[in-house]
Amino acid sequence: MKLGIPTFMEYNSVEDHLFFCKEKGFDFFELAFYYPWTQSDTLNLRNLEKLKDKYQIGFTLHLGDVDPFSFSPEIKKAGYDTVYYMLDVASASGAKVLNMHLIPGGYSSIRGTKYYIYEHHKDVYFDNIKRFIETFSPELEKRGCSFCIENTKGYQNFQKEAIQLMLQDKNFGLTFDIGHSYKAGGEDEKFILSHRDAIKHFHIHDVTQSSNHIALGQGILDINKYLDL
Repeated sequence: MKLGIPTFMEYNSVEDHLFFCKEKGFDFFELAFYYPWTQSDTLNLRNLEKLKDKYQIGFTLHLGDVDPFSFSPEIKKAGYDTVYYMLDVASASGAKVLNMHLIPGGYSSIRGTKYYIYEHHKDVYFDNIKRFIETFSPELEKRGCSFCIENTKGYQNFQKEAIQLMLQDKNFGLTFDIGHSYKAGGEDEKFILSHRDAIKHFHIHDVTQSSNHIALGQGILDINKYLDL
């Protein structure tokens, strides 16, 4: 089992995180593309490669909340450009797991019920999913990477279908976030465990009835059960 850390808000550089990992005995650092210092105009990839060799700490990558499956060609292009940047970072850092959220997209609320536009136009949405797989599977294969979908607030049925399309390709997998799953009522766990062989990455944190991202052992989850898994 390899244990790592997320990106800390208190730190503003890759090296700070790698030093922390080295000092505390962690195996990897999950670099999240949410911060100003992790963007393509601020992160020096040549320096990243040197830091990887200096500290001998592994990496995983966490894509920001972009949507490469959008119906908008401009937003979709931005999503693709960001994934290409992510692949450049993977090449420099040696990261083998690329993590992303599957955004449910817009919806219309009618009489208190949400109707998701992606579900209403599933044929177009699934075409976008297939195009994404066809585009990036060869790039992932070249680098020995897996693109992993993380559960967040509970998958909609159309999202489960989209994930099943992705999992037909060996270069795609799942990230199981145990805290998110609990807060979503446990439904994601049933779906994820039905694809147990596709789980390549975990996000482990405890929860309470009112809060997420609690320190291990200070909430209500059976942490040992998930460590055993």
